[in-house]
Amino acid sequence: MKQIPACYIIGDVNIDYVTDLAHVFVGSEPNPCFQNAIASSVGGNAVFFAEAACEAEFAKVTVLCSVGDDLAGARVLKYLKTLGIYVERSHSLRPTGQVIIIYQPNDQRIMVADRGANRDFRGAVEIDWQGVQASDLLYISGYMLLEAEQCVAVHEMAAKFRASKAKILVDIVPHDIWQTYSWQDYVKLCSGADYVAVELSTITAFHQKYSETLQPMTAIELLLEDFEFCLLRLNAMSDFLIADQTRHRQFTIPYRRVTASLRFTDRVIAHVLQHYLADPNSLFESDQWIAQASQAVGG
Repeated sequence: MKQIPACYIIGDVNIDYVTDLAHVFVGSEPNPCFQNAIASSVGGNAVFFAEAACEAEFAKVTVLCSVGDDLAGARVLKYLKTLGIYVERSHSLRPTGQVIIIYQPNDQRIMVADRGANRDFRGAVEIDWQGVQASDLLYISGYMLLEAEQCVAVHEMAAKFRASKAKILVDIVPHDIWQTYSWQDYVKLCSGADYVAVELSTITAFHQKYSETLQPMTAIELLLEDFEFCLLRLNAMSDFLIADQTRHRQFTIPYRRVTASLRFTDRVIAHVLQHYLADPNSLFESDQWIAQASQAVGG
């Protein structure tokens, strides 16, 4: 009987404040002021992937994070509890993180982020290590690898998961991270992760010796030099390429814009990894899971 994997997630949690100005022409008017609805919700890369992992039916989903002892933090914890998501938190004297998201025409966005308590995640959380299985996944958001002290804490946590034989995935974000690190240095930051998720435009930018966009299979070859498995988003049309050391396949899952559009890729990653951990062969030899994922993600 196949064992359904559990998912552990290291990443930011925030309160998001979202307004959609895609219909507004700003022009050159100084100090413009608009009347528009503003929605607030629990967000952040850890929350988005946790929601995606629940949708993909991981056996248990646990978020490892830092939130403040404030009303926003209480809201985060209550929301995750209602979804059945477990939380292991580092306490912080800072306020819970918050992000302002302003949608622009053509699905562009302006984002203003205050990481707040997220900066204080140091891995001091309680985990039943005897319960961590070789079939489980540790997801690490690339946003958690941007500060030296936090990076050390994430590496220490990842080492414990590795000792339990769990697999580790790094999601390479933000997409302009290539401006800060060389590819060799970024791979070192990944601390021996087994899997990687990245956009083709990002991996192309890391390898600037290529004057044009990398061919997908060239990008795959580069990624497999350092990782066992990779998921590559090829374009805005939502074509993906997945590969391990012996197999590869390309597939498409239709993209429909939602309020927090980054969730789309999170959801695809979660469905792919759940199937790969449970049965690698099914991911490459069956189309049934693609139809199921398309229905879930596109809904």
